[in-house]
Amino acid sequence: MTHKVARYVYIALITTMIIAALFTLASCGTNTDANVEHVVLKVSNGVFPSIAFSPAGRWLASGSGKDVWLWDLQNLNADQRVLRGPNELTSVAFGADGHTVAFGAEDGKVRLWDISKPDNNVTELDAYSEGVMRVALSNDGRWIAASGDTPNSTYTVRVWDRKQDPLKAYDLQGGRGKILPVAFSPDSKTLVAGDLSGTIYSWDVDQLGSEPKLLDGDTNGVKSMAYSADGTMLAAGNVDGTLWLWDLRQGLKDPSTQLAPELGTPASDGHMNTDRETYSVAFSPDGRLLAAGYGDGTARLWSVKQLDLPPKVLSEPHGALVSIGFSPDSKTLGGTAIGDDIWLWKVDGITWPSNP
Repeated sequence: MTHKVARYVYIALITTMIIAALFTLASCGTNTDANVEHVVLKVSNGVFPSIAFSPAGRWLASGSGKDVWLWDLQNLNADQRVLRGPNELTSVAFGADGHTVAFGAEDGKVRLWDISKPDNNVTELDAYSEGVMRVALSNDGRWIAASGDTPNSTYTVRVWDRKQDPLKAYDLQGGRGKILPVAFSPDSKTLVAGDLSGTIYSWDVDQLGSEPKLLDGDTNGVKSMAYSADGTMLAAGNVDGTLWLWDLRQGLKDPSTQLAPELGTPASDGHMNTDRETYSVAFSPDGRLLAAGYGDGTARLWSVKQLDLPPKVLSEPHGALVSIGFSPDSKTLGGTAIGDDIWLWKVDGITWPSNP
């Protein structure tokens, strides 16, 4: 084991012990449905809050308002490091290197912050003239992807190759609707994106100039997407509250599973009830859990091996749960809602009855 690997293992073990202690000692509550303890981190209100765990589990980055907050999960009582931004933030992502934080903002720029350096200097990338919606980093550290708004409604994904100096940008054409979620596969070979027409696009990153493949499935507008850690499953959360899952070992054909949890009733005037929208979705790194955040402020958890069983419901945030993510050890689910704080739920004790 190299010194670098040993250091990451050590940090992960220490962080797990400290978070466990925090759930015991800090001011926390219990959810009546899933009986889940939680900790609440107080932040300034933001219109598009977002969170991301670092790969080793030591840091939690959160975007709230115009600021990026960096929480030391080994000592949540310590002062947070804060990077003040010029515009409202919309998305935050942590790089696999453990020290790069990428974030998008309403001014149309993607910014890269190297938290290993003592200063708060950032690298700025021009992306969209009317705001960045989502940002993603590939696990191999090479690629950056962003979705956003343009005045002429040209629906694209902008991708940068970090191996090029200066960074080379590609504009990938979607074309059917406004693109929101973007995600790289765990092996960094594939980029997917979903749009509000219900179309899901898939690009081979080694052939970015080629036409995207389209995933089959009768999806509604796509609000969120996530890969499982082993790359065998892809989940898409829709505006009507449904979740579609693809088993990618079977190729890009019809989704293998549809999950439709009980949510608020659809609006009778033909408009969508935003309480039903699936704003965020994530798989736990150990492959055991699938989580989704909804417009009604709840998170729902499924057992990946028992998707036919009802989900557990986590509640108490006071707005749409627009960003969720698991800690690297899969023991904690983090989430943040519009105009609300950061919630950390202890989920490693959640179980379902075994199938007969």
